[in-house]
Amino acid sequence: MAAALARRMHSSRSLLRFVLPLLAATPLSLASADAAACGGTFATAPPPGEAPVTVTSERWALAVGPDQTTLWASLHYTGTATDFAWVLPVRGDARLEVASDAWFQALDTFTATHVESPPILCEGEGGGGGCACGGFGSASSGAGTPPPRTGGQSVVSVVETRNVGPYEVVRLRSSTPGALVDWLTSHAYVIADHVRPVIDLYVSEGYDFEAMRLAPGAGVQDMKPVRVVMKGGMYTIPLRMATAGAGDALPITLFVLSESRASAASFTGVTVPTDDLVWDWAAKTSNYASRLNAALTRPNAPAFTTTFAMPGVMTSPLVVDGQPVSFSRDGAVSRDAPGTSFAELYAARTSGCPKLSLDPKSSGAVRRCGTAGVAQDAGDSGAGDTFSSDVPCNPGEIPASDLVCGADSDLAEALIGLRASSTWLTRLEISAPRDGAGQDLVVEPSAGGPVTSWVTASVSANPPCTVVSGRVVAPDGGALSVREVAPSRTRAPWIPPALAVGVAALTLLGRRRRPMR
Repeated sequence: MAAALARRMHSSRSLLRFVLPLLAATPLSLASADAAACGGTFATAPPPGEAPVTVTSERWALAVGPDQTTLWASLHYTGTATDFAWVLPVRGDARLEVASDAWFQALDTFTATHVESPPILCEGEGGGGGCACGGFGSASSGAGTPPPRTGGQSVVSVVETRNVGPYEVVRLRSSTPGALVDWLTSHAYVIADHVRPVIDLYVSEGYDFEAMRLAPGAGVQDMKPVRVVMKGGMYTIPLRMATAGAGDALPITLFVLSESRASAASFTGVTVPTDDLVWDWAAKTSNYASRLNAALTRPNAPAFTTTFAMPGVMTSPLVVDGQPVSFSRDGAVSRDAPGTSFAELYAARTSGCPKLSLDPKSSGAVRRCGTAGVAQDAGDSGAGDTFSSDVPCNPGEIPASDLVCGADSDLAEALIGLRASSTWLTRLEISAPRDGAGQDLVVEPSAGGPVTSWVTASVSANPPCTVVSGRVVAPDGGALSVREVAPSRTRAPWIPPALAVGVAALTLLGRRRRPMR
């Protein structure tokens, strides 16, 4: 299966180059915000005294099946812009749709790294210390984005205008290198010099551009993530576009749903060291996040690490050390029965499904089948009724309509063509330095096995008691120094008196047993 996936990836790598958006901006005056996007920001100059818009992190989700590929995106940015737009290069019959906040929320929660406290023995206790959970969590889901106005120079034509969810969407077309850049700059968008030739490259290859902004009357609270649905398997993400509008280095989280564990080709794979991982009992956090950032910091060299990779979790609960993991609707996590599958967590985060479960024994793929005449509530996503079909389902196949939760259809879209019971979910943390990101990100299958996101710290800081057994941080001027605390080998204070009493008792007993002379 992995070999077949590798062959499809190799033959289709260049097809996804249009997926990464060129971001541009919307009327926002926030110090920090989330927006649905996955690329470079082009914003108008901020008001005097205000900080310019800078992308601080991005989140992508990529679902790759034999029939179609779907890309979701969100970003986090800081700064102020009076106009903020998203410009997305597209080609062919790619569909641009609004996604749900629940999708990224579920992906983040299910795959987040959890650091557990180390075992310690406190003075006066006969057992080990308690086990507290904390540490490195995950960011909130994405929201929406925005874009340019119609009109402009004659060499940039407006092909189509439409509404998709809370957005006005305009498809732009140009065959003249430099024309789209001129159009954007003439509308007061600030485009860095290193991004201009990248835009012209897409123009020269015949791409159209989807531009979207919030519709009149829509506010920041209405912003939603977006997704792009394309036919066939596509595996290349143009990372050069992602760094437009970013700082010196762009942190990226990539979730991949596919037939095997995923990896990032041509990027340097790194490992986050967990030896001597420190748990701060007072703050209930660990130093995992700083370890992760340090591992990914490689000057001018894109790097990645795999923090989660598991098969079968679409239909079955995540199991850690033999214990199922349960997720509540409010985000609480516990290791106890009965456990929660990803499908169940996603359903709990949506507004249209009180519960959604898939049979882990089902070996069939998810298809658009057996749902003719079944109305789908697409809401205002722009997706329309894309999950009904006159084609009957084959034995074992799962109708995609079974995975639609009201207006939320991201899980159904993600699993089209995949076998839900064996689909892998992989989480990659990526660092893309702007000066070293002259290459695209190619997703490829990995021969590696599962990767758990649950780790246990081995060192305690600010312990809640006097530690008589365990490893604790020893202050030495700021550097990390670990002190091993072992149980005392001194004889217990009651041993000498007890021995004295025993000797006296034996002596007396011996005298009583002496024979009479």
